[in-house]
Amino acid sequence: MRAAIVVAVAIAVAPARAHADERWYGHHVLAADLAGWGLIGGGVCARSWGLAVTGAVVLTFGAPVVHLSVHENLGRAGISLGLRTVLPALGLAVGMKGARNDDHELVGSAPGVAVVVASVIASIIDIAVVAREDEPGAAPRTIAIGGRF
Repeated sequence: MRAAIVVAVAIAVAPARAHADERWYGHHVLAADLAGWGLIGGGVCARSWGLAVTGAVVLTFGAPVVHLSVHENLGRAGISLGLRTVLPALGLAVGMKGARNDDHELVGSAPGVAVVVASVIASIIDIAVVAREDEPGAAPRTIAIGGRF
């Protein structure tokens, strides 16, 4: 888990390697994430689990909606949704495994902490790496494979 945090932080603080024809829009994704975390925090403080669940839904689906509806990028919306569902699920699995006592009873808060850490990592990767689009008017990228026979 520590290695994942180190990798996520390294990605977030690494200098942007954007091509001249790419534009970063991570601030839009960050706004959606902050709204989700705010709703979760407000729900937990007010003991309103409906509000906390609403925040979790915003945290999971807010950024993919930004990628899809605002920036019209279906591929990046899929990547974002994958990050935001798979990483927390893996965090939950890791947390559940480490939170069992000798009688195989679930104890402690490790599953919750692992899900929160995995969600933060997903957000960092989405904001730092995924939230990019081609500049208007840029030439489309192509991939060519060639060889001689």
